[in-house]
Amino acid sequence: MELRQLIDDVKAGDVYAFTELARRYQDLAFGYAYAILGDFHLAQDAAQEAFVVTYFDVGKLKDPDAFPGWLRTVVRYQCGRLLRKRIFELVPLDHASEVRSTAISPEEHAEKQAMLEEVIQAINALPRAQREVVTLYYIKEFSQQEVAAFLDLPPTVVNNRLHAARKQLKRRILTMTKDAFREHALPEDFARRLGRIVEVRGPVVDARFEPDRLPALLTALTIADPQGDVELSIEVAQHLGNGLVRCIATSSTAGLAHGMEAVSTGKLASQGASREALRQAVDALGGSVGHHPGVGSLEVLETGIKVIDLLCPYRKGGKAAVLGEMGVGKAVVIEEVVHNVASRADGVSLFTFVRPGNEAALFEQAFAEGPLAGAGAVQTVFLAADDPRDPFPTADVFDAVTHMTRDLVARQLYPAVDPLRSTSRLLEAAIVGTEHFEVAQRVRETLGRAKELQSADAADLPGEDRVLLERAAKIEHFLTQPFFVAEPYTNRPGQYVSREETVRALGALLAGAYDDLPQEAFLWCGTIEQVVEQARSRRS
Repeated sequence: MELRQLIDDVKAGDVYAFTELARRYQDLAFGYAYAILGDFHLAQDAAQEAFVVTYFDVGKLKDPDAFPGWLRTVVRYQCGRLLRKRIFELVPLDHASEVRSTAISPEEHAEKQAMLEEVIQAINALPRAQREVVTLYYIKEFSQQEVAAFLDLPPTVVNNRLHAARKQLKRRILTMTKDAFREHALPEDFARRLGRIVEVRGPVVDARFEPDRLPALLTALTIADPQGDVELSIEVAQHLGNGLVRCIATSSTAGLAHGMEAVSTGKLASQGASREALRQAVDALGGSVGHHPGVGSLEVLETGIKVIDLLCPYRKGGKAAVLGEMGVGKAVVIEEVVHNVASRADGVSLFTFVRPGNEAALFEQAFAEGPLAGAGAVQTVFLAADDPRDPFPTADVFDAVTHMTRDLVARQLYPAVDPLRSTSRLLEAAIVGTEHFEVAQRVRETLGRAKELQSADAADLPGEDRVLLERAAKIEHFLTQPFFVAEPYTNRPGQYVSREETVRALGALLAGAYDDLPQEAFLWCGTIEQVVEQARSRRS
């Protein structure tokens, strides 16, 4: 049965169709999870939970042909969730009698376990791209065409990755006695991992590599001179094109010079840069923040995202930060800005901070599957920081700061932008206009007052406070928005809303023009006209 027909049957409630869908993709999902997690048991959990999610959400999938890519995204999310909450369970000693013994002798078990561990170590030693195709190709002998279809890769790429992986696996497994020496030897592709420093500006280091061997974003480079006087690690923050990468040093760059060798480790950066290094790096990267010739030169860059354009507007050619802990939707907001703004003459430099380790790994994986690396007029800069929610005082570093919040995620209100913490130096009447400024201030005042009243019993509140709470809820709902980049997963057409429309709609809402409409009508709409239409359809 064709995939499209299978998905349609699942949407229609055919349980058997879902069973067939799961059977067809379960090993692919498991292999992909194992490639990320490197642990069989966790991979099984991730794959199973991914199918639970797909069972409940497949009805939202707009294009059935997008299912493999959607499943990959769900599996990757479940892997990240498991990594975040991973807890080792200990079996009480008095329960040991309930554990079944193995049928083989302890000696045989130990020998098999040792062999298995060697194979696992060999597979886990492969680069992520090779590890994916190896696990998918060998778990149940999927053909190269099937692996290519699931990973959305050309068959020739899968073949090349398998070929490279086989060489490494064969070499490792057949010559185990030489492993101890091999651990201390240079990797065979060492020459192709070499780059050269082009420029050093404080903690910012530019290096050039072969264009087809660029180090991945958020991975580490090591730099050392022949005399051993300099040895440090730097983190890849940007791909600039033509083999050039821009990096951030996590410690002093004293002694670095043009022409020094930089070696790509292929590993994610293990620590964040210091606050001062991050601050200097941000000042040296992106637009021209800190050098404003005058208020008149500050022009608003419309993104089409209501909450950003209203409460933390970005500056044309400026710098903006998207901050928040792991799992609040930073990547999706960045992708939507890139989608909406990249083709314009004036853009923005977007900075975001990720915690070294699991979050950095998930972002690194997402770079290959979306526009996170930036495009056109939008630069994106990713930096490792110990506290990605607030890596350093940001008010005098960025034109705008978009704070993401777990509270809105818990209530499934996306984008989860905190309307009270998000700020912009452009939010002044002289820049955005009197009407925009006053509406933004009243929105913040209404939401702030509503937050103060949350703990009170609504029945005990005076009428004016109950009206305020109702309007605050409608504001929060209206600031949700379907994104273009999420269309395949939400089944909601993306919406671009002009700043003028946003200001006009919220001004009328605050004035009571929509007090008669239900809160639910304000969810997942673009313009206020769509809200009215949604309310009308609910009544009929």
